[in-house]
Amino acid sequence: MSSEKTVAAIGVEPTWVVDDADAFVDDSMVSSEADFSLLEITKPQSPAANGCLFFELEDVVVKTPTNGYCIVGKTATWSDADRGALVARQMEYASYIGLRRVMVPGPAAAGCLAAFAQMLLAATHGDSGISALTLRFNADEGSWRIWRRVRELCGHSAALSVALDLSSSCDVEQWIAEPVQLVIVPESMFTANPSGYPVLWRIDQEIVRRLSEIGAAIAVRHSSAADDHVRYLRHLTQAAEKSADQEATDQYRDVLQ
Repeated sequence: MSSEKTVAAIGVEPTWVVDDADAFVDDSMVSSEADFSLLEITKPQSPAANGCLFFELEDVVVKTPTNGYCIVGKTATWSDADRGALVARQMEYASYIGLRRVMVPGPAAAGCLAAFAQMLLAATHGDSGISALTLRFNADEGSWRIWRRVRELCGHSAALSVALDLSSSCDVEQWIAEPVQLVIVPESMFTANPSGYPVLWRIDQEIVRRLSEIGAAIAVRHSSAADDHVRYLRHLTQAAEKSADQEATDQYRDVLQ
């Protein structure tokens, strides 16, 4: 058995709508050494958002498949009013452009979950070409209950995973056993250390570490340059891996003694 460990991927999510995905990705991967970016698939003000059946080139953010391997495409929020027609079109376009991962905002309330689940099943089992979807939720118990119900309605499909929006000192205990593949840390959770660099409070460090240990990638949601945030999160998760390795070694030594 291989002893190699998977290092947590660190990404960025801008709070603004990016005009050109390729330019943003190239810049963020060079300046901050980010592994991936969370970006809208289409612009919120696009004609398709108002019922048009097709996207024009100026409507879309991800225009080429060049960086599809390191972009998580974000859809619009699902709406029961149109039975997710816009979201479905965005997922079809994401498949066409070659995005490997698509993230859909999870419902904020428990109503109409059956229709939402039906849309997810159609996307992952139909002709859309999407093999995996990540559902975005707040890290609270109410969202966890909604996720559990959606997963049940989808027959516990392995195609579904979770992205968690963290808040300071939030309780993630109920999420540890779920397929959490992405954790989003808002810029507001960071504070400056004496040298002026962004860091997390100790309790929030432990939350991020624990989620990275179950295999979740980490992204910072930012409104300005995130270079130092990305480097800090990479250091934090790597330190967690070294600590876990040391603990396992110490336990092994205890057995030998």
